[in-house]
Amino acid sequence: MNGRTPAIPAYIAPEEKNAPVGYTRQIPVVFATNDNYAPYTGVAIASILHNASPENYYRIYILHTGLAGGAIQRLEGMGQYNAAVRCLNVQPLLDGYGVALHERAHFTKETYYRFLIPEIFCDFSDVIYLDGDLFKVSIDFPAYTDNTH
Repeated sequence: MNGRTPAIPAYIAPEEKNAPVGYTRQIPVVFATNDNYAPYTGVAIASILHNASPENYYRIYILHTGLAGGAIQRLEGMGQYNAAVRCLNVQPLLDGYGVALHERAHFTKETYYRFLIPEIFCDFSDVIYLDGDLFKVSIDFPAYTDNTH
């Protein structure tokens, strides 16, 4: 990094920081993808939603720097009664840092987006980051099922 801390765009609206009324807890899930992996990310999201607990509200965020409009519509259209899906373009945040993300072999620029999670989601106590090439996803481990958390 160049030592500068860019102004963080307001990615998360105030109402997104808590579970909607009627849900036990909110579970924020983050993916990073591009147009090549968007279909696989969609499969992972479908799996999360298929296995979702009706007691929980799932806020699913997809970090990107230029997904095609059709991909954004398909992914965001996957939201349902207990889940919202939002695509967040992180290019303005990356531009603020003034760094180039170098790609090599299987390390795409999207690999680096997970390092932005603490800044973008600083108001959340927990965030789950998942790669988009998962097939069956069930989020029911102690961190999100134990009420003492």
